[in-house]
Amino acid sequence: ALAENATLVGDVLLALRSVEHETLEVGYIFSPAHGGQGYATEAVRALLAGLGVRLEAHLVENEWCKGELISEAGYAVLSREWGTQSEGNAGRVGAH
Repeated sequence: ALAENATLVGDVLLALRSVEHETLEVGYIFSPAHGGQGYATEAVRALLAGLGVRLEAHLVENEWCKGELISEAGYAVLSREWGTQSEGNAGRVGAH
């Protein structure tokens, strides 16, 4: 939602992709009228920072989606790190 008038412009979701592989998927959808203004980037960065994950892979144009090649970013946190995260670690997300 926009801070100035609370207009809903989009949605971000975190979904369990695989229990076996302990993976999550981040998705988003935004109003075309508000596209290209960085709202999705801002929202996803905040979500990833809240999880305390770090960038581990950036796969460039590795997958076909809706008729075009798209890039994919892989973020992770080790299970031994999960319970020891601090606010300092969360700030690293998006700095890569």
